[in-house]
Amino acid sequence: MKKSLAFIGTAPPPVTGESLVNDLIKKNLSNEFDIHSIDANINAHAATPGRVTWKTAALQLNWIIRTLVALQKTKFASAYIVCGQTLPGLLRFSLPIIICKLKCRNVVIHFHGSQASRSLDSSHFIIQHFLRWIFSKTTIIVLSETLKQPHLQSFQTNINIVRNFVPHDDFTKNCARLDKLAGQEPIRCLYMSNLLPEKGLWESISSVAEARKLGKNIYLEICGDGSQGVIQKISEIESKNDWIKYRGVLSGEQKYLALANSHIFLLPTYYRIEGMPISLLEAARFESVIITTNQGAISDFVVDGVTGHICKQQDAPDLTNTLIFLAENPRSQTSVIDSALEKVKTEYSFDQFSRAIKSLL
Repeated sequence: MKKSLAFIGTAPPPVTGESLVNDLIKKNLSNEFDIHSIDANINAHAATPGRVTWKTAALQLNWIIRTLVALQKTKFASAYIVCGQTLPGLLRFSLPIIICKLKCRNVVIHFHGSQASRSLDSSHFIIQHFLRWIFSKTTIIVLSETLKQPHLQSFQTNINIVRNFVPHDDFTKNCARLDKLAGQEPIRCLYMSNLLPEKGLWESISSVAEARKLGKNIYLEICGDGSQGVIQKISEIESKNDWIKYRGVLSGEQKYLALANSHIFLLPTYYRIEGMPISLLEAARFESVIITTNQGAISDFVVDGVTGHICKQQDAPDLTNTLIFLAENPRSQTSVIDSALEKVKTEYSFDQFSRAIKSLL
């Protein structure tokens, strides 16, 4: 007989790394658990977490009430909660966590980023004590060794490391490797993430534009969800330039083809709640050269000059210089591509992720 499990976390839409992981692990857990799922979304569009308005406050209150009612009506032996990381997010999940602890012994909290410990540490001391008391009764998951110590100091409870994963490994491909680029063929860069300034969107566009001004044959594809204002601005740039293409939100085969046909993957992020972006792992699996920043847990995977390239945050000239170096020295990247591929295949598999989650439930 299957054990019952309360599963609280975001589901697509919006399509984010976190919601994608939640969807896949929920399907996997359903083989062994009778799952009672509660969607944690209060907004169907990707946006900056933690931004509080009267509208979001009302939506959060409504979600809390609906979630508490649903939990009270449900019997479950364990709870798996993918928790918000901002202070409003931690507070929003606090009451459902209390209800889960009252109804079952085992409550597992999964943080998919780096912000939770900072949110807690910067809050009022009364709120700190309240949240520490709640989370001390749970088991917490973080994405990497880099994130373990700050969360251990902040939450003062059991912290486990469960690495992210490449969602699928059942594809075949003909990779466009930079080190095998021939002659005059253009270099194809890919930005695939939410269309947020904090993800390095505008730096990616401006650095490619500047590299082209300096004579480099580089093109840029942009994929992801964002506000209408940002999409409109990208469309305006695209209408005046033939080197940039916005393709919207891609999934399945279209997404994998975009990854397989890119030489360089750009994610110069300074996103404050960044964890270990799945898009970076996917890029490595498709043998693209990664250019990113030392944000969140990224440095646990991308080592500068070894498994990718680290550039300075909010520094388009530094990003441009890295692009120019790669354009002028494509064959120097063989070991970088191979090292990243080997690391993602051996350390970031779905089987490893699934086994680790199940062992805690």
